[in-house]
Amino acid sequence: MHNPEEDKIIYCIVDAAGKFYNAEKKYYANVLYLGTFYSTEQNAQSFIVGHNLEATVQETNYNDFAGSIATFTTKATIQAESLITNFRQIKYSLPTVKGLNHKLDNSLEKTINLMKMFNPMFQEFLNKKEDSTYDVTGYYEEFVEEIASVELYNCADLTKIIRAYKKDKASVMGISNKILR
Repeated sequence: MHNPEEDKIIYCIVDAAGKFYNAEKKYYANVLYLGTFYSTEQNAQSFIVGHNLEATVQETNYNDFAGSIATFTTKATIQAESLITNFRQIKYSLPTVKGLNHKLDNSLEKTINLMKMFNPMFQEFLNKKEDSTYDVTGYYEEFVEEIASVELYNCADLTKIIRAYKKDKASVMGISNKILR
């Protein structure tokens, strides 16, 4: 059944770099769901003029907004699953403080379940992509292990590599494959 809410047009404020303005925090965010939305183009334009912003109004729809939230909650849930897995691997090695390990375990589990409830699309995502979701979780855990193995003083270099990857994935992968042979 088609939900007409998905077609609803909403407006956001965007700067020249394509970032979305968050009126409450007064900054430009990289992701759609952190921007402030307006029900009319006129309201968004009035805000731009009233706050002397160098920006334009961008039309989007609720479906795009929901998709950006789904991406965020999926990442957050995978991160939480990774955290609880790591915690459960070391919890018996941690010093025992009466009830603390059990409370921490329960809190992490509740957090994961709440994240899944927050985004009903997550369960649909899991049902459709169960195998690839577990693959993504595995890749994420491997990624976190690799990142954690880098000394903190080398993180600036790693950040540059990630930025280069985002700019030109093919070139960075070519160099990586050549080095890792």
